Amino acid sequence: TVNGDAHVCLNGWNNSVAPAIAAAAGASLVLGEEGAMLLPRGTYTGSIPITADTIGENGRFGIVGSGATIRTFKLAIGEGGETKPTQPTNPTEPTDPTTTVTPVDDGQPHFTYNTSTNNGSLGVWWWQNNYAKDETQRDKRLNFLQLNHVTEIYLSASGMSLDQVASFIRAAGSRGMRVAWLSGDASWINNGGFDSFFNQFNAYQSQAAADAKFYAMHLDVEPHLIGNTDANWQLYSELVVHAGEKMHAAGYKIEWDIPFWLNEKTATYKGSSTGLLNVLAANADTLCLMSYRDTASAILGVAAEELPLGTNCKIILGVETYSVEANYVSFREEGKVAMYTALNEVMNTLAGKATLTNGYGCAIHHVETWMSLKNS
Repeated sequence: TVNGDAHVCLNGWNNSVAPAIAAAAGASLVLGEEGAMLLPRGTYTGSIPITADTIGENGRFGIVGSGATIRTFKLAIGEGGETKPTQPTNPTEPTDPTTTVTPVDDGQPHFTYNTSTNNGSLGVWWWQNNYAKDETQRDKRLNFLQLNHVTEIYLSASGMSLDQVASFIRAAGSRGMRVAWLSGDASWINNGGFDSFFNQFNAYQSQAAADAKFYAMHLDVEPHLIGNTDANWQLYSELVVHAGEKMHAAGYKIEWDIPFWLNEKTATYKGSSTGLLNVLAANADTLCLMSYRDTASAILGVAAEELPLGTNCKIILGVETYSVEANYVSFREEGKVAMYTALNEVMNTLAGKATLTNGYGCAIHHVETWMSLKNS
């Protein structure tokens, strides 16, 4: 029985204790800090087989209470064995969905560039996960994205339960869209915030079924928000290297949102001074450029320095749908049709770039303001 004023945090090797208890109890887990999985107060009864994966380091079973106590816990000795739970062959790639959802026309104009026949990708940022938790609201938005040939979603998933995250990824997968976990904060350059998030990301991936895994981590870390200084950009470059090493060692992909003016910045990397863009391209799988302009020529123009990096990583050009900074920054004034026309030209141009050997695409920021754009 779990009591007290807080949740109880369960951790084991690969955090497999918590999902096992939750499965036996029919409870929903919530992702917490440092990769913890939080189980709500209540009484849970069930039989949980203990394998090598449920025993923590140094033989710990891995149950930790915070503001709560375990009132009764019985361990029964049963038949043992050497069999370990099977893992997907490639944990970074989801399996094909078992169902396919056909979109319902919503009477709006839609982006017509079909990535399934023309290559490339179309992504979208999804920050407000209250709509991801509500299945009706979620499916309304996924239908809209599917009609616009979106291929990937960058979802801010913190605070969602494991079941909600898995359900979202499967719902997106059934519509031909993969999902990356979106997060990031400028303070990460100083406080180790990435490591905490990595633990959370890895905890989810380790227990998720093959068709419910994120395909990547998608980070938006903008150090200039706390000071556009050389020191902060150096710390940022070190974070990029550290994050890339941890993610790649774990078998995961990492993507970064970056402003289009980073060609002006330098950093010390492997003992020498080099362009910050070179550090990013060497340690990321995808660079998503915030090329926020409202014409195709301007979008491509601000990306001129980044496109040659396509020989090292995938390059995505992002557009904005709401801004009060200036008229030319977003498509707030122009609306959907103008944005689709510009994006179609951008995508066709990218398709002809010989340097983009690691893939290309566009992305729209973000789903809520995109949907609210005028249709004309």
